[in-house]
Formats: sequence, structure tokens, C-alpha cells
Amino acid sequence: MSTRWRWFLRIAICGTSIFSANCALAQITPDSTLPNNSSVTREGSTFNITGGTQAGSNLFHSFGEFSAPNGGTAFFNNAVDIQNIISRVTGKSISNIDGLIRANGTANLFLINPNGIIFGQNARLDIGGSFLASTASSLEFSDGFEFNATSGQTTSLLTISAPIGLQYGRNPGGNILNQSSAFNSSGDPVGLQVQSGKTLALVSSEVNLDDGILFAPGGRVELGGLVGEGTVGLNVNGNNLSLSFPDSVARANVSLTNGSEVDVTAGGGGNIVVNAQNLNILGGSKLLAGIGESLGLVGSVAGDITLNATGAIKIEQSSRIENNVNLDATGNGGSINIQGRSLSMTDGARLRASTVGQGSAGSISIHVEDEVSLSSQSYIDSSANYLAMGNGGNIQIKAGSLTMSEAQLSASTTRSEKRGVPPGQGNGGNISVQIEGAVSLKDSSIDSIVGSRTVGNGGDIHIKAGSLTMADEAIVTVSTDGRGNAGNISVQVEDELSLTTSYINSFVNFFGENYRAVGDGGDIHIEAGSLLMTADPRLRVKSGAQISSGTFGTGNAGNISVQVKDTVSLSGYSYISSGVSSTAKGDGGDIQIKAGSLLMTDDTGLSTITDGLGDAGNISVQVKDAVSLTDSSIGSQVGFFKAEGDGGNIYLEAESLFMTDGARLNASTVGQGAAGNIQINASDSVSISGVQLDGLPYSSGLFTNTVETATGQSGDIVINTDALRISDRALLSTQTRNAFRGGNITVNAKTLEVTSGGQLLTTAFSSGKAGDITVNSTDSITISGSAPTPTFGDQFAISDSRDVFSNDSPASGLFVRVQGNEAANAGDIKVTARSIRLDNKGTLSAETTFGEGGNIILNVRDILLLRNNSSITATAGTAQQDGGNGGNITINAPNGFIVANPNGNNDITANAFTGSGGKITINATNIFGITPLSRQELEKLRPDLNSSQLLTNDITAISRTNPSLSGTIELNTPDIDPNSSLVNLPSVPVDTEVAQSCTAGGTVAKSQFIITGRGGLPPNAGETLSTDAVQVDLITLNSRSDNRNSPSVTSKTTTAIPERIVEATGWMRNEKGEVVFIAHSPITTPQSPWFTQPDCRAS
Repeated sequence: MSTRWRWFLRIAICGTSIFSANCALAQITPDSTLPNNSSVTREGSTFNITGGTQAGSNLFHSFGEFSAPNGGTAFFNNAVDIQNIISRVTGKSISNIDGLIRANGTANLFLINPNGIIFGQNARLDIGGSFLASTASSLEFSDGFEFNATSGQTTSLLTISAPIGLQYGRNPGGNILNQSSAFNSSGDPVGLQVQSGKTLALVSSEVNLDDGILFAPGGRVELGGLVGEGTVGLNVNGNNLSLSFPDSVARANVSLTNGSEVDVTAGGGGNIVVNAQNLNILGGSKLLAGIGESLGLVGSVAGDITLNATGAIKIEQSSRIENNVNLDATGNGGSINIQGRSLSMTDGARLRASTVGQGSAGSISIHVEDEVSLSSQSYIDSSANYLAMGNGGNIQIKAGSLTMSEAQLSASTTRSEKRGVPPGQGNGGNISVQIEGAVSLKDSSIDSIVGSRTVGNGGDIHIKAGSLTMADEAIVTVSTDGRGNAGNISVQVEDELSLTTSYINSFVNFFGENYRAVGDGGDIHIEAGSLLMTADPRLRVKSGAQISSGTFGTGNAGNISVQVKDTVSLSGYSYISSGVSSTAKGDGGDIQIKAGSLLMTDDTGLSTITDGLGDAGNISVQVKDAVSLTDSSIGSQVGFFKAEGDGGNIYLEAESLFMTDGARLNASTVGQGAAGNIQINASDSVSISGVQLDGLPYSSGLFTNTVETATGQSGDIVINTDALRISDRALLSTQTRNAFRGGNITVNAKTLEVTSGGQLLTTAFSSGKAGDITVNSTDSITISGSAPTPTFGDQFAISDSRDVFSNDSPASGLFVRVQGNEAANAGDIKVTARSIRLDNKGTLSAETTFGEGGNIILNVRDILLLRNNSSITATAGTAQQDGGNGGNITINAPNGFIVANPNGNNDITANAFTGSGGKITINATNIFGITPLSRQELEKLRPDLNSSQLLTNDITAISRTNPSLSGTIELNTPDIDPNSSLVNLPSVPVDTEVAQSCTAGGTVAKSQFIITGRGGLPPNAGETLSTDAVQVDLITLNSRSDNRNSPSVTSKTTTAIPERIVEATGWMRNEKGEVVFIAHSPITTPQSPWFTQPDCRAS
């Protein structure tokens, strides 16, 4: 507290101290400065004030002192035709008003005392017009006249004009303190009160309300002042006064403390205006406006609350500013408008513009240059509540920064849950937050909610900032619990959006059949420089950040759109999801992510799911650079067996995709609908590897699945990339466990590498056909190696159990298979490539345990290489399961070779156990190292007819239980005679006369013959071939008599007719001037040689 203010309070003690007798003796004393001076007569405790100088409707009074003690009355006994009573205090004492100030008629009363004015606890007003108390030095009029309270000079001429301003000199003057909490005739505390629709204004170099009340029902309360030289504009319109403050002059501080109250609530109208430098509203103080309980009419509109500060505004300690349409009131609420350098709300402070009556709430607008800070259970609320039949108001915040800690922004519509009470109707308001710098939300919420038993749409939430940080379960949410659509959420930040165990949500809710929301969820749209979602490391519970939309009632979930310039990063169990719950009727929302890169680690996910009656949403990821998933998932599911709807599709577009440690893309169905498709477009590469072994294990990979309870088909998997690498037990897997077909796998890549137990796998467990695998490679395919431990298929919850597909012998390869007791057929494998290499148990398999074996078609331009226990198989059945017919294998390499390393146990099989063997067709330039094997030949070598146990490389198409059902093997190679098209060269290959025309001189360099490449010739004549060269052993032809029950083996050769080679005998120039060789040179005229005989001498 300033020294000047302490001095001011010490002087004020005169009303209650030992000096009270002296103060009472001269409490109202006129001076002699007017043409017709004021007259004061005392009648008991009443001071009758008469006389003064009248000019038109203005009545001027001038006092040396002016105070009214407790129980005393200052009575301005004016004529009823007076409009303005203008009084000044020219002495040096403070006015201490602890009694009643009274006037006749409807006159406005102006009290000016530059020394200061104190309204004590018992101060009251009984006037018909407006009341203005000020510590200004003078009052200005429209004709230029100035009624001065500091000059001490006699005023000879007064004016009939209206006052237009309060003039402050260089010295700021005294202050105004209001402590009045006086009661009215009804026993209600009203403090200083004016009549309905009138103005109550306190203007000083400092205005303080300390447990003081100002009451102007339906009227206007103005607080403010100046601390520098300048003029406060004054507008007098009958009994209504209003002020205007200059921008260039420093303003006074205004404070409300200890439960002070300013109230203009009525049946309509009512404005509160504060113009200050710093404004403090503390200790449970209140600014109240709006339409009072059971008041108002149709068309009534409450006034506004306006706070305009050039400095800081503080609202603390459960203080509140409210502009409400109260219970059973009729009319629309007014607005709350705040402007300042900063705004701080703490300890339960609140701003509220709401309606619980028949009308709409007003809006809340906050514009500050620096920070808006809300903390400790503070909130800003513009809502329609309880029995309201009207809309909630809008909330707009513009600031340099926004910090919220344990605080709330809300624009909601909620209703009474009492039976028999009709539902309310109205839309929620919008929330707009526009911040130049940072927004920080900590354990706080921004929400727009349509409550249960409410008919109306929720409002939108829009946040625009430099950055947004959300932590400690902060939440931004829109939802509908009633009958109406939820609003949308839009977040736009220039830099980083960071969520740590916090949530951005949009929901259509369900609280039982009697409280089922009917309406669509709102969309969530996010634009940011980067997005970071993670878990709070201090929490023991595994709970990360979430951006989610969902429907639990009747209506569609909202869509989620994320557009980020740089990186989207999810870690610590964070999710972006959209779902349809088991109680819902509606479609899930789509998820779309566009970013520079996407990084997901530590059990995070992108997910769409339907458990109710509706389709799951689609997921689209488009990034410029890399997508990296570690122990994370992107999935779309029909997740409940009673669900009716299709799963969503997953689309991923990036430069590269990396998936490790159990990362997975999953599209599955458990209910009544089809699973979605998965498509990946990666311009550079796709790399999928690893297994997650923490808890229930699962492989990295892409999965589409159906289960027994599902009535839909599995989705397809499509990968378009330059290089695809699948390794370390990773999978591309489609499964069907019902009567519908499994999904297909299609790979379009320049190169494909499947190593260390990686697999492309389509499986049928029931009567549905397994999907096909198609690989189109413009370069090479390498399938090599196996893993020492199993691979694990994708998993998804079915009640309380888990269904996990496990492969205990995870050789690398492409597999289309049938497992189970129902007659399902395996899918087909079709591969096109420049070269295919199968090594170290590399496998192409179209096997079944019960149904028909699948077909395998290989189109190879250069070479198919099989090494070290590799296999191509289309076998049907097992020793324990009869199975159907073997599938067909077709290998087309008309310009290439089929090569197997000797004794490598590399097999091509199309066998069957009880059915017919399949057909194997090979078209190649030549086949090295692998030969057909008849059933009888195999039986001699392996009585169990299991060629996989032989070290030799074999081609078989047999029936293991019925010799008469063997398949066919057709080998088509061209008949090429190595000696064809060749001519005998002379033993001396060159003309010796030319060749020996020059002998090697001592300084002439020797010629060289350089060999490049591998496997053709040894580096020099003294070395052997390198180990990389393919060595083919001689074989012994089987006797024809041994082939009575062998598969039909056909070897077709085609004889190539060589073109005749004619030796050139001359050359000539054609019409283009080009030199061409000819068989018979024309007759020409001999010319001089065109070449010069060589000079063999060394220079």
C-alpha cells in the first residue's frame, strides 16, 4: 500500500475516531464561491442543503467540506425541475460518507472532491437520477465553462450547458474508497444503489471497493480514472451517464477486494464498464450482470460487462465475473469483454456468460497483448444449462500467450436430469483461441459439449497459436450426449504441437438406452510444424496421449485430419483412433495424416474400429520422407462378433517404410463384415523385420484376417516400392477362418529380399480359399535363410482369449497354404522377375493339408537359382491328412536358366497324398543340376516317398498313396548344337604378312587381354575357377523299363535353324556416307592405298 493511500486512510478515521466530534461539527460546510451560495441547515441528523446557483436545469453547489456521518443524511432539497445537481468541495479535507445522500426528483448528482471520497459501510444513496463521484479537479461543459474545485476562486458566471468531461491536473488528487454494504428496505445488501436504468460512476486516481457494493439494476456502473493530466469524457443523456477515457493518459488502478460486488442484474439492460491501468478483483469479489431470476420478457437483452485495462487484470480467490440469464428468466444474456495487457485468473476465479432460462447466453471476448493465465480451478464458461431454451455463447481469446493449469474453457449445453422436466433446446457456443506465441494446457480442459436430454448442436473449438503444449491429462474435447451434432475441433500451430498423456477427442456418447446420443461426432483437424505424442514418464499406468473420435450412440464418428510440415512422433502408448462402440449405430471416422515423416515407437497406434452397427473408418498416411514403426501398429478392424460393418482400408504413401520389433499394419474382421485392404506406395524402399517378444509375441508385418465368427472376407495387401525387404520372422499375411476367401498379396518392386525367416503368407483355416500371392519384380528376387525361433501371426482380441497363428519352422519364402479339416484350396503364387534366387531353405509353397494345392507360376528372364535346401512346392495333403490334388507349377524362362547347386536338396514338387499329382512345366534355355524323379525311383531311395529327405535336387509330381495318379512333368529346352553356325578357322588365324610387318621394338608396349566378370575364365592360366562358378556333375540316364508308373515326363527340344554366315570380301560407302561391309565387292578402279605403311621404329 502506498504512503499516500495510508495517509488517506488515516484521515478517513475521523468518521469513527476520537476526532469524530470535530468532524461532525463541520461535516457539510458551504463556501462562498458562487453567485448564490449554498445553504446548509441541520435538523437532527439531517443536513438540509438548499440554495446554490441554478443555471437552466443545472444546480451548482460548492462546499468547503462535505461528509455525512453514520446515521446522518445529506439532503439536497432541490426543485423537481433540476436535471443535474453539480457539487464541488474546495477545501482540503476528504469527504467521508457513512450516511445517506438524498435528492429530490430525478436529478443526477455530481460530487467532486479532489482530496478523495470514502463511502463507509453504511453509506447509501436515495436519488432519482444517476450518481457520479470523482476526484477530478474540475468539471468541463460543452460551452467551454469549467467548474473548478481546486482554484479557490469565486465563480461568477455559470452555464446552462451539459457537462462533458472530468478534468485532471498534473497532480493526480485523492482516491475513492467504497466500503458500503448497506441494506435496502427488503433487507438485502445493496451498498450504493441507484434507481433502475440509472448510472453509478466512481472516477478517481485510484478506485477501491473493499467489501463494498455498487447496485444499479438495469443501469450502468462505471469505474476508472486518470493519474496524469487529461480529461475523462462525459456523456450525459438524460439520466444516463457514460464515460470515455483518453488513450494517451495513464489510467488509475481499480480494485475490488473482500467480497466486493458490482451488480446490474435486472429484467434487461445493465452494463458494467471498468477503465483502469491495473484491475484487481480479489477475495471473492463479483461483477454481475444479466437477466435476474423470473425477470425479463421476450426480446429482453441484458447489457455487457466491459473491462478495459492498459496493464494487468487479476481475478483471484473465487472472484467471478458473470453475465447470466438466470432461472425462469426470459431474454438473452449480454457479453463479457476484456481488454488489457495481461489477464490472470487463479484460485477458483471464473468468467461466465450462461443461460438457464428462456434465452441465449452472451459471448465472452478476451483480447490481451501478453499472457492469459488460468490456474487452480479457474474457468471461463459460456453455456446453456439446466432448463435453458437457448444457445450457449461464444468464447474468443486473443493474446500473446495462454497458460492453463487446472483450469477450464467451456461452451456447453447441459440440461436437468430430473424426470418430468422437458429437455432443453439450444446449440453450444464456439470457442476460438488465437495466440501469437505459446499455448500451454496442464491438467486443464477446453470443451464444447451437448449434454444429455439436450436438443441442439455443439459448438466448434478453434485453436491457432505459435505452439501448443498439453500435459497432465489436459483435454480438448467436443461431444454430444443429447440429440444434436458435436462441434468440430481445429488446431493450427506454427511450431510444435506436444501432447503428453493428454487428449484431443470428439465423441457421440451413450449413457443407457434412455440417454443415447443421437447425432454425428465432430471432425478433428490439426495443422502443425510438428506433432509429438507421448506418455508422462512419472505415471506408472501405461497411458499415452490420444487424438480420437468415436460414436457410442446413434451417429457417425468424426474424421481426424493431421497435417504436419515436419515429423509426427508417437511414443509411450499414444494413439490416434476412431471407433464405433458396441452400443453405437453409425460409421467410424477416417484418419488422414500428411507429414514430412512419421515415427511411431513403444506400443503406439493409428486405429479405426467398429464394434457396433457401422463401418470402421479408413486410414491414410502420406509422408514425404520415411515412416518408421517400432513395436507399434496401424490397424482397422471389425472388432466384435456382433458388429455389422466393414473394416476400413489402410493406405500408406512414403519415400520409405521401416517396421521393426513387432510393428504391424492390420486389417481384420471378427464380426459381420469384410476386412479392409492395405496398400503401401513407397518410392524408395520397404523394410519389415523383427518380432516383439515382450508378453504375447507377434511378428512385424502386414496382416489381414477373418475369424470363424466373421461373415466377410479378408482384405488384400498391395505393396508398390523400389526395394522390399522382409526379414527376421517378419510377415506379409492374409488369413481366412471362415467360408470367405482370404486376401491376396501383391508386390510390385524392383527388388525383393525375403530373408531370415521372413514370409509372404496366405492361409485358409476353414472352407474359404486362401489368397493369391503375386510378385512383379523388374530386377531380382532373393529368398534365403530361416529363423531359429517361430514367427507369429497377427493377434486380435476375441472375448478374453487371443488367437495367435504360429509357424514353428519359419523358412523364408512365399506361402499359400491351407490348414485345417475343411476342403479349402490354397491360393496361387505368381512371380515375375529378372532373376529369382532361393537359398538356405528359401521356399515357394502352395501347399494344403486338406484341399487342392495351389498353382505356382514363375516368369524369369535370366536365372532361377536354387541352393541349400530350397524348394518350390504345390503339394496337397499330409501324412496325417489326405488332402486333394497337387497344384501346378509353371516356370517360364525361355531365355534363361534353371540352376540348382549339386546335392543341395533343392526340390520342385507338385505331389499329392491321396489325390493326383500336379503338373510341372518348365520352359528354359537349359536346366542344370536338377532332374525329374519318378515315383519308383523315389520309392527305391525313400520308401516313405519323401523327396525332401534326399540330398539330390529333384523334380517330382507323384501321388504318394496311388501310383496311378501321378502328375506330369514337362521340360521344354531349345535344341542347341554347340557346333552349329561355327566355321573352321585356319591354324594361322591372321595374314602373317600383315601381322609380321612390325617386330616388337624394345620400347614398344606389350598388348593385354583383360577378363572381367565372374565364373567365365580363371584370372590366369595357372589358376582354377573360383568357387562362385556353378559346377554341374554328369548324370546317369535311367532305363526306360523303370518308368512304367512314373509321372509323365516330357522333354521337348526345339532345333534352332542358324543363319548362314557369309564372309565379307569388301566394303563400300552407302548413300548416307556410311562404310558398310559387303560379300562381293563391285568392280572398281584401283586407287592409291588410303593407309600409310606403319613405321615400326620406336621414337
